[in-house]
Formats: sequence, C-alpha cells, structure tokens
Amino acid sequence: MVILKIILTDQELLKSVSILLLFVCTLGFAKETYLDTLKADLDGIENPKEHLYKLLSTESDYYRLAVISNKLGLEFQKESKLDSAYYCHKKALGFALRVSDNNEEVGVSYNKIGIIYYYRGELDSAIIFFEKSIPYYQDKGLRANSFNNLAIMHKYNSAPDMAIEKYLLAFDIYKELKDTVKQVFVLSNIGALYNDLSTYDKAEEYLNKGVGLAQKSHDKDGEIHCKANLSKTLIDSKKNGNVAELLNECISHYEQTKEYQYLITNKNNLANYYDEQGQKKEALNSYLEVLDLIESTGIENGKEAVLINVGTSYQELGQYKKALFYLNSALIFSKENNLVVRYEPIYENLSSVYQSMNKLDSSLYYKNLQIALRDSLDNVEREKKMMELEAEHQNKELNSDLQFTQSELDETEKRRALISKSLVYSLIIILITVFGVFIFYYRYKKKKLLADQLKRENQLNQSEIQDLESTLGSKNEEIETLSRLKEKGKLPYPKNLDVLTEREREVLVAVQEGLKDQEIADKLFISITTVRTHLRKAYSKIDVRNRAEAIQFISKFEV
Repeated sequence: MVILKIILTDQELLKSVSILLLFVCTLGFAKETYLDTLKADLDGIENPKEHLYKLLSTESDYYRLAVISNKLGLEFQKESKLDSAYYCHKKALGFALRVSDNNEEVGVSYNKIGIIYYYRGELDSAIIFFEKSIPYYQDKGLRANSFNNLAIMHKYNSAPDMAIEKYLLAFDIYKELKDTVKQVFVLSNIGALYNDLSTYDKAEEYLNKGVGLAQKSHDKDGEIHCKANLSKTLIDSKKNGNVAELLNECISHYEQTKEYQYLITNKNNLANYYDEQGQKKEALNSYLEVLDLIESTGIENGKEAVLINVGTSYQELGQYKKALFYLNSALIFSKENNLVVRYEPIYENLSSVYQSMNKLDSSLYYKNLQIALRDSLDNVEREKKMMELEAEHQNKELNSDLQFTQSELDETEKRRALISKSLVYSLIIILITVFGVFIFYYRYKKKKLLADQLKRENQLNQSEIQDLESTLGSKNEEIETLSRLKEKGKLPYPKNLDVLTEREREVLVAVQEGLKDQEIADKLFISITTVRTHLRKAYSKIDVRNRAEAIQFISKFEV
C-alpha cells in the first residue's frame, strides 16, 4: 500500500510505470496476433515453404518458431509428405513446450501430430495425441474440433460408445458457441453411428433433431445430409414410411449443387428401396440412372455393385441376355480393379441365370468357379486373420512403448511446469523487492537533493568558472582535431550517431581497403559470422545500407 501510494503521488514515476505496463500488454497482444499476421503474409506468397524456412532461420522467439514449424508441417501435409510433416510438428511441439505459459500452440502441435498418425492408420496413437491436445486449448472451438477428431478415431477403431461420448462433448461446446451448422453436423454423425449399431430409434431421434435444427437455422446442406442418413435408417429398420420422398428431395438437392458422389449414393439407395418394395421396374430404371451417372462423372466407386444389381434386376424380369451382359461387365470391371470379393456373387448370379436359361453346363461351370473361389478365399482369410493377429500383437507392444514414453514425457512436463512456476514466483518476488528498494531509494535521493541544493548554489560561481575553463580546453582540443582532419581531408565523426567500437572501426577500415568478408575474418582472426555481425551493427550506427555507402562514409568522416 505504501508503494502504491508513492506511485500514485509521484507523476513522473506513475508515467514510467504506465509505459512499462503498456509495453508488457503490447507484447502479449503481439503474441496472440502473430498467427493471423503469418496467415496474411502466406496468402500472397507463391512459395510459402521457402518463406517459412527463411523465417525459421531468423526467428528466435519460441512461440513464433512453434507457429512457423506447424505451418511448415501443413505445407508438407498438402504434398502428402507425412514424414516431413511429422518432423515439423514435433519440432513445433518442442518449441511450444519451451514457452513459459501453457499456450494453445502446444495443443495445436499435439493435434497435428495426431492427424499424421491418423493418416498413417495408427489410430491408437492418434487418439493419445488428440486427447493430449485438449487441456491446452482456451479456444472452445479448437477443443470441440479435437473432440470431433477423437470421435472419428474411436468410430474407426471399433469403439462406437466412446465415439458417441466424444461427439456429445463436441456438440455441447458447439451449442454453447451457438454454432448451429456444426451442431447439425455432429447430430448427423451420431445418428449415422447409431444406425450402424442397429439402434434405429436412437438414430431416428438424433437425425430428426438434426433436421429440425437445420431447418430452423436455414442450413440446407445440413438438413439434406441428415435426411439422407435418415432415409438409410428407415430402409435398414424396414420402416419405409416417407423414404422415397426423402431420397428424392436429397437427389434434387445434390443435382442442383452438382455433388455427384452424394447424388450417386442417394440414387442407389432409392433403387435399393424400390427393389426391397418389389418395384422391380422402378428399381431397374434407378440402377440404370446410377450407371449412367457413374459413366458421365467418372466416379467409379461401387460401379461393380451397380452392375450386379442391374444384372439381377434383368434376371428377375426374365431378360436373361441383358442380365448376362451386365453380370459379365461386372466381372470384367472387378477383375480389372482386383475386386476379388465381388467374384463369388457374380459367379453365383451367372450360374443362376444360365440355369434359368436351361444351360446347365454353363450353370455348373460358374457354380464350380464359385465353390473353388470360396475355398481359396477361406485359405486367404485364414492367412489374413493370422497376419491381423500378429499385427495386433505388434501394435499392442508399440502402443505400450508409446504410452510409457508419453507417461515419461508427462512427468517431464509436470516437472518443467513446476520449475517454471517456481522460477516465475521467485522472479516476481525479486522484482517486487527490487522495485520497492528502488522507490524508497528514489525518495531518499530526492530529499537529499533538496538538502544539497543550497550547497550547490554557494558553489555555483566556482563551478561556472571550472566549466568555462573545461569548455575552453575542449574547444582547443576540437580546434586541434579539426586541423588534423583538415589535413586528412575528412570531417569529424557526427555527434548524433552512436559511437563505434574498436572492432567495428577495424572491420569498416578493412571494408574501405576493399577486403571481402572472409579476408576480413582471416585478417582479424575472427569468424565470418562475427565479421557480418560487426558490419550489420556498424551499418546501423552510421546509417548506411551497403558496402558502397560505408566506404563513402569512411572517406568523408573520421571513424
């Protein structure tokens, strides 16, 4: 309280403290906005990687180094260079952990490393790093995104309950942020996941909730996405209802937006629905539309399944020649794309068609191919299972090692955080003590100055005489210096410029002599880096930009 009172009653001291606080706040603001500044700089650069490398070579601030390294990692991700991206994000994590406070860039680094593991198919490792990122986030949107990532990992890792739990955590945050678009996205994913679990009532509940929220917020894309998943749930649960209406609405939307992958999926679902309802002609027409769409867009994922469905539809309608044409087309496509899993149903359908045509030899031929394929697939499946078990065993060992390493890293981080806090507290105490001593000393000196004022006034005349004598002596020295410089044809060193060090003078003289950096280093027995450092400082002091301007300065002024 005494210190505060002194600060408030002394205007000069109050001004100094205010400037100091403003400087500290400015530094904090600069840290927060550096990421935005870097993004803006990269937007107008043709080769962002080269620019980021240059920044890494010149930057010394750990927070900025972390941001730059993560940006560089993203550039490598765009090129699918996962090893290089992983290295950059690990470096970013190291830089971020060296920052004194628990900044969000630590969480960002963990999250990006998790994404690399996801791309590599190492889901357990991805989960570990996504979970580690969450405590570092102050931004709720970033935390929600990490929960989303965790949900996706758990879904693909055959842990649907954990996936739903993480989706709900993300949903709560998006609800708090009033981000309805992402709320709808999460509700759609939860509904689709419940559908995969055959928990159809729950799936309908979340999907209907998503549809209602999307309609309320005028999110047409989200509404259609939910309705597409809802139609699939109704088909799988055999409820039918307004499936055709929902699918036709989705198809109309995707035709307008030209999202052909979704359009193909929904048209195929509509064909499947007609097929299950016994509407064979409508199903066939829809399958043919899907096939035409696949041919026109070049999106061939699932083409063999559509060809099989067209062939079986023609078989059920008694048009066997067309059935054979499409089934053989499906077989050719499957062989071209090595889709061995599709051979058996094709052989089975071909055998059935030939039997319906009373061509028993051909029917028996494809039946034998089907049996032989099934036997070979059984052997392959057994070998595959053994390989999966071995891979699972090795993966468990690797995860165990990784968890041990992570636990050691956690302990190291805790110790580092504790030491950092102790150092910060100690530094604060020292600063407060020094600040207090400084204030009391400042007040003491002020009183002493007032007491000495009379004494100084009595000595004023004598002091003025001494100053005059000193000034005359200084003037004589200046006259002698000017005479000497006049003989050399140079002007005295400008008083408004910072004084050069002895080494800086030596380096500048060597530059005037025409020596290169390496020659100067050899002459003065210093490194070339030191030479360039002295040159940079000397250039700054004498206000020049290059060697030519430096030589002009030396020729004009005495250094």
